[in-house]
Amino acid sequence: MGLSTKYTFTKTELPDSFTNGSLKQIPLPILKILYKRGYTTEENITDMLYGNLEKSLSLTTMQDTEKALPILKAAVKKKQKIVIYQDYDVDGCSAGALCLETLRAIGADVVSYVNAREKDGYGICKNGIDQIQTLYPDAALIMTVDNGIVAHEAVAYAKTKGYTVIVTDHHLPGETLPEADAVIDPKRKDEFYPFHELCGTGVVFKLMLALYDYMGKDAAPVMSTVDIVGLATVADVVPLIGENRDLVREALRMMNDGTRPAFRIMKELTQAKEINSQYTIGFQFAPMINALSRMGEDSYLATETLISTDEDIIRKNVALMIEVNKARKEATNTQLEIAEELLRQEIGDTDTKTMTKKERIKALPSAIILKHELFTEGVVGIVAGRLKNEYHRPVVIFAPSGDGVLKASCRSIDEFPLKERLDSIAELLLGYGGHTKAAGLSVAEDKFEDFKKAFLAMSDEMEPEAFIEKIELDDVFASNEISVRLIQDLRMLEPYGEAWAAPLFGLVFHADAVRFMGEDDKHVKYWDRENNLSVIEWNGGEAEKRRQARNETRSKVVGTMSLNEFNGEVSAQFMVQN
Repeated sequence: MGLSTKYTFTKTELPDSFTNGSLKQIPLPILKILYKRGYTTEENITDMLYGNLEKSLSLTTMQDTEKALPILKAAVKKKQKIVIYQDYDVDGCSAGALCLETLRAIGADVVSYVNAREKDGYGICKNGIDQIQTLYPDAALIMTVDNGIVAHEAVAYAKTKGYTVIVTDHHLPGETLPEADAVIDPKRKDEFYPFHELCGTGVVFKLMLALYDYMGKDAAPVMSTVDIVGLATVADVVPLIGENRDLVREALRMMNDGTRPAFRIMKELTQAKEINSQYTIGFQFAPMINALSRMGEDSYLATETLISTDEDIIRKNVALMIEVNKARKEATNTQLEIAEELLRQEIGDTDTKTMTKKERIKALPSAIILKHELFTEGVVGIVAGRLKNEYHRPVVIFAPSGDGVLKASCRSIDEFPLKERLDSIAELLLGYGGHTKAAGLSVAEDKFEDFKKAFLAMSDEMEPEAFIEKIELDDVFASNEISVRLIQDLRMLEPYGEAWAAPLFGLVFHADAVRFMGEDDKHVKYWDRENNLSVIEWNGGEAEKRRQARNETRSKVVGTMSLNEFNGEVSAQFMVQN
């Protein structure tokens, strides 16, 4: 949690119908969490806990699907070469893999193309189309996945080259749609599809289901890619509700069954005990796939890995991704240190570095906008995300592209919808696109100060309360209320992800013993012997030593619960996050 986080808690009173009716078999703490988060009927509670995959799979047709299906069917039947124009992140690689696997299964001649990130940036572009023409002179159809919704110029260029173009995307469109032969995006303003939060891979999964039905084919090859959809859904940080939740729940089952060699080997080489959404995918699998393009490697390697059946190739590729991700972590730490130093310079804390946390936050501008010659396009998005989480305000981090252009990654908070704000200053930008909370943009170097002034003028309009992250705790417990059974029950709420975070709790405890752990006593463990509860805070050693010097005793913390397994014994532990 960031420096500007305020925790609140309101006690939950459940209706009598919850404790006496058909929901009474659900543990009370689970019901309280669901009710507090807005699940107040039996139907939406059971849907959230158990899902309705059959219903989710029955919905396939978005706007322009009826235009895309005959085009795809004709291309398959006539053996026309189809080029999947994919993005280079996890969602793009997954969408490319899904299309290659499912289209090849019905006899299509299909290949994939992906931009070199630092040369062409995000999405379908003129140079990419020229490259396709050179590499695949017999190509007839280009289908974008996870990109294209704002690529008016590139789509028009492809049409002049004689290509049929299908755009599939999930990003926010502009005022008009590109003039492709079909444009499928659940965020279209005229969209009738009931669920708008699919990732790019989810969109093409639904399109492939519709295509198989249209061609009278057994959908088994499409259904076997649900695991790939789940990977992309978690990695792309789309809301883990509704259809997304149903797909991810099934995907995790498939991943842990080990049916797809890629996930079995990824699990093995990352030494994961199980594949879950919040940690294994979010913090292990997704970063190592994204690291490829961030560090200048060919991200098609990830697409190849997902669909390959050659375990030697998969093992080699996964090992490379792990090594590349290690280098990415080092680059991230270096650039984050530079960003923090730039911030200190901006608020005048360079000499003494004695500002308190509150003073630092108060001195910060309403938006953090930084550029530096050592920032790189592949890493600035991570730096922007880290700073946004720490200081809870919009962040724009620019990297030089070497051609008089600065490219930036932006991250934002609920109170400052990025795409909408960038729309209002579009005349200052060479290009941009994204969501309400994440976007990318480019500006000419000589327009940087103009951009900064305009962006800050908008962020300055936010109320002071916007810069304080307010988090409502799911519940508050005393030590004697936490048990192994409770923690096991909480797994009913999985999987966790965007818009459905792991429960955050308050804990009131009494420590019988305090032990420092790690090199230089970096971490601290509090032990409540009477209730057999460990309370652990990573990187909390220094703060605890200061408390001890002041004769202060810690008794209230915020965090999450987990199980500790040691020498065959299972016990409860509480992981501090404040």
